[in-house]
Amino acid sequence: MLDNGNVVWDHSEPRRGANDGTSYLCHGHLARLREIVATTPKAVAWMREQLEPVKGDFEKTAPMKASSKLPISAAAVDAADETLGLLCSWAEYTAESIGQPAPDMSNTWKVLASADSTDGALRVQGMRSDGIATVDSVARWMLERIDVIATHEWVEDFTSELCDQRATNLARWPYEERPKPAKGIECPDCGHTTLVVFTPAFAPKYSTEPLLRNGKPVEVTETVNVYDRVINPGGSVSRSSRLVKRTKRYADGSPVLATVQRLNYAPPLLVQCRSSTCRAVVRESDWARMILQAG
Repeated sequence: MLDNGNVVWDHSEPRRGANDGTSYLCHGHLARLREIVATTPKAVAWMREQLEPVKGDFEKTAPMKASSKLPISAAAVDAADETLGLLCSWAEYTAESIGQPAPDMSNTWKVLASADSTDGALRVQGMRSDGIATVDSVARWMLERIDVIATHEWVEDFTSELCDQRATNLARWPYEERPKPAKGIECPDCGHTTLVVFTPAFAPKYSTEPLLRNGKPVEVTETVNVYDRVINPGGSVSRSSRLVKRTKRYADGSPVLATVQRLNYAPPLLVQCRSSTCRAVVRESDWARMILQAG
């Protein structure tokens, strides 16, 4: 019997729960749960890009036009929707269980009036084209609370459902889910070079917006030399220069407006130690600092 904390079972072997025994998962299963949650945006994006196999003899089929598009696999899109739906449902349950506001999941689904009803009932018809932003935000929200989630008994059901769903989808639409080793960077907890990085599927998305000051757009200024004609005593002419700040303009005369980059969404980045005796997790802010220090 194990003391000082929850007893969790790895097959038939009892182990102490992670996080000093407060978790209902062992270190290995908790690390796997982090991986599943962190890579959910990549899995959803991957499935939404899958093409429907073309039936028939390719040699006897007329070549397709360059502008034509292959059909997207409806089954893969449905699987992506189900993946997001499962994550969102657990996020709502988690928020209720831990007493925190749930992440914003509004405008996630395409909701249409049902053609089969006469009372105006609504039905869901898949994820919106920009729903990947919701996947990112919900995955990040869950990832930031994984240690708290692991202190509840229902985390076993949560882990089982996510892992089973991912295994089924990977078997049908396989892709590389292998993390990249962080070469030359030591784990801040154990000191070994055993850190691995689960890279996001795509870069953060930013939007360009005008910079406002007191509710008005800010114009970009530039400093230029202005030459003045000076008539000296005695009638001689010379030039003097002075620096003048003026509004920068385009060729058509319109002013150049200052802009700022706003972060719309960013897929979660998971960096954790692969050592079975450590399993430390590095925060994104700390990871950026560690990369700079490593040169």
